[in-house]
Amino acid sequence: MASRSIRTNFGAYDFILLSSVSGVANEWRFTRAGETVAFSAPLDRARETNDGALARDWAVEGRGLAMKSIWDIGADLREGQLRILLPEWRCPDVPVTALFQRNRYMEPRVRALLDFLDAKVVEAAAELEGFLR
Repeated sequence: MASRSIRTNFGAYDFILLSSVSGVANEWRFTRAGETVAFSAPLDRARETNDGALARDWAVEGRGLAMKSIWDIGADLREGQLRILLPEWRCPDVPVTALFQRNRYMEPRVRALLDFLDAKVVEAAAELEGFLR
């Protein structure tokens, strides 16, 4: 998959960036039809936080553009508080994982819970996918 860097004009928008001990995540990657592009959000027009919930709050308040998981902002999309600016482009997928203690015998209630969670995740993913069209 080829990767290229893009320059785009986001006008006078500010950016909301997540930071961690490894630095500020200001390089955003997008894919479409096998093409990968990268965008570097300008640090001089950015707010930084290490708190994903605060980054979401800032986006809802209109303080800048943010790259957030659709799982994190699903309710905001439904309520019209946030919108996806580039619906034809995708960010790298991140798996949803259920952690549990595995042993030789899985109790039926654990299997039932995993099946229930799987069905709910599939249902929610289908609904959220509607925001990407």
